[in-house]
Amino acid sequence: MGTTSPRQDFLSKLGLSHDPFATPVAEQELELVGERFYSYFLSPMHIAPGKELSLKTLREPGNMILYGQPGSGKSTLRLTLDADCRTVLDGSLVVNYNLGEDFDRPLTADEHKRRLLQALAIDLFVQVVEQFNPLKQSPDEKQVTDLRGLVQLGGPKLKRLIRSILDEPMADHHAGISGYWKRVGKAAVRYVGASPALLALLRQLLEPPGAVPAPEALWRGFEIVQGWGYRRVFILVDGLDARQRSRRVMLDLLRPLLALMPEAGPRQVYLKLFLPLAIKEDVATALREIDSGLLSETFVSIIDWNQASLQQLLIQRFRAAESRLLGLDSLAEAGLDLDARVLQAARGSPRRYLQIVSDLIDEHVTSQSDLLKFSRHQWEQVEARWRG
Repeated sequence: MGTTSPRQDFLSKLGLSHDPFATPVAEQELELVGERFYSYFLSPMHIAPGKELSLKTLREPGNMILYGQPGSGKSTLRLTLDADCRTVLDGSLVVNYNLGEDFDRPLTADEHKRRLLQALAIDLFVQVVEQFNPLKQSPDEKQVTDLRGLVQLGGPKLKRLIRSILDEPMADHHAGISGYWKRVGKAAVRYVGASPALLALLRQLLEPPGAVPAPEALWRGFEIVQGWGYRRVFILVDGLDARQRSRRVMLDLLRPLLALMPEAGPRQVYLKLFLPLAIKEDVATALREIDSGLLSETFVSIIDWNQASLQQLLIQRFRAAESRLLGLDSLAEAGLDLDARVLQAARGSPRRYLQIVSDLIDEHVTSQSDLLKFSRHQWEQVEARWRG
């Protein structure tokens, strides 16, 4: 019989089905809570200059740049857009391209293309498998041959993934085959059954390949995507501010990707960029240098959370944990006005906001109080730590 931690016990007494404040970092949260992560998403978000930003807006054909401070929710939005494109099908293929690695120098254009082609191979494979319907016509020989060649560029992880599925299709797993996606850094968004037709396709993908696209032949990769019936591709670029980088280093890393935009657009390939606000003017200048009309043709906006939207974020977290709580005041001693105090300390940052709430929970648990209410002293301890 398992035991619960004091924190879990406290949240359970408050009526929460799980801990929705365990970590405020999107990628870590997705790995920790799985598909529950998507129930945390708040849409539409408040953005400057006053236009509501919905998933429908993000899925419109065209290049997009969404700026935000660190912790403003860029990665949460990117991951939710990825899941939306994979579950609400309209002929869009989504490719995640993360720049959070510790590069020792900016990547060249060819290096970006090779990395993009690898990401494309993984995402195309995942989405072909997710959307495979054994009742429909089987893929033709060209589709299979092209995908087999692209799989060679997906790296050893992709080949190992395919072999693992064939060795153990996981028919009893709640997500089916998609329970394996975490091995290539992706989350399961739907159940995928291991039909005989699908397993036959996977065996074909491991056969000796014919023509393999050249590692930098990015546009050939997109032709293969279109051959599988996808009408457009969204490349989701994120992680530029995941490490300490100067504005110049970030722009140097990004510039070869921006240069792809004029050639990509006519091919129905669009970049959706989730970028730090610090480089907004630098990126605008770079786009004008590449193509004078590129900036005006690109949807640009800034995430700008106000106190009302942050309060809704908290309520959404409670709802995801099957609670009807509408804030923190009902959980605090009389007269503390805890909601207003936490919102003020958050300074408009959803990550900071959730971290403060989590810290407050830990402070309450550490104090070993028999009460279920947050006290003034507990808040003052937390506030002092976040004052700097």
